[in-house]
Amino acid sequence: MAHQHGGGAGHAAGGAGAGGPSGMVWNWDTDMTILFPFWQTHGTMSMLASSLGIAVVCFLLEWFKEYRHINDPLWIEQLERTAYSSSVDTDDNASDVELATAQPSWASDQTHHRGGSGASPSKHSPSSSSATVHHRHDQWQSWKLQLIRTSAYMLELGASLIIMSIFMLLNGWISIAIIVGTGSGFFLFRMGLRPKSLVHPSGGGHGGAMASGSASRHTAASTSSC
Repeated sequence: MAHQHGGGAGHAAGGAGAGGPSGMVWNWDTDMTILFPFWQTHGTMSMLASSLGIAVVCFLLEWFKEYRHINDPLWIEQLERTAYSSSVDTDDNASDVELATAQPSWASDQTHHRGGSGASPSKHSPSSSSATVHHRHDQWQSWKLQLIRTSAYMLELGASLIIMSIFMLLNGWISIAIIVGTGSGFFLFRMGLRPKSLVHPSGGGHGGAMASGSASRHTAASTSSC
């Protein structure tokens, strides 16, 4: 019985050695499986090739992080512009309806004496239809921008989790590749530069012209209603 027990223990130890290190132990193995059964390394050259590929992925991930870090504020700014334009168009449409429905007392009396029903303004006026179409377009643009932001966030999160899982193998070759790839990408891409529209948000440009044009339209509509 003791012999059988010892043989079983030796078999278990041999299986652990063949499959890789048991537990999270720092190692410099060149024969191992990386995340997936089909991703295996056999020898030094195979490990170096895999480490190089991991380093390139880490390098490109730093570029994508900076790309998203720069463009996400621009996407948010476009969302705010779309929401503001939609709200201004809604206010302008409400002002037009108020002006169309406002009818002098003498006109209503004259219509009553003539026995006519009067031409009541249609609820589906051309301006109302145009505002509805524009509102739907703005809503679609908002959803599209938010979908782009979400997709970029999910891609960055997924790639970061995969790299973290690879690092948890605690292999020296792979760890060095992750550190070198991430560090070189950070050095080249993460300079902290920002677009001019974000550095000088109060400047002119298309956004300022859009806001001023919408504000002037809203002011003109308010003046007409008064």
